[in-house]
Amino acid sequence: MAVTRPSPKILVREQVADLKELGLSYSEIGRWFGITKQRVAQLLGTSPNEHFKPVPKLPESKKMLTTVDVASLLGIHPNTVRRWSDRGILKSYRICDRGDRRFVQEDIKLLVKHIAKLKRNRTDKSTFNNIDDVSS
Repeated sequence: MAVTRPSPKILVREQVADLKELGLSYSEIGRWFGITKQRVAQLLGTSPNEHFKPVPKLPESKKMLTTVDVASLLGIHPNTVRRWSDRGILKSYRICDRGDRRFVQEDIKLLVKHIAKLKRNRTDKSTFNNIDDVSS
């Protein structure tokens, strides 16, 4: 009786799995076999961006904004929004394998109100009605 050998695809899949267990990244494994990190992920049945955890689903009633939407609302550059998100200043949710950010519209509205209140307080303290207020 003849012994059948596993196909080369099965051998590659097993080797890829062994290398992943050793702690190699998708990119390193891909370079080893001459394939993309996405193909490595397909062979393993996982995502190449596994460090992005799936986010719990938000209720549909909550309106989500993109990074560009938030930047235009706040009058700042999109990179500033990303930096604030990374630092925890703005609460964001990561979606899809690329890790795109989404922001809850209500959170941004609260932030805009807070900024407006701070600006009002700042301008109220720095304005003088007449010259006597400065000298006292």
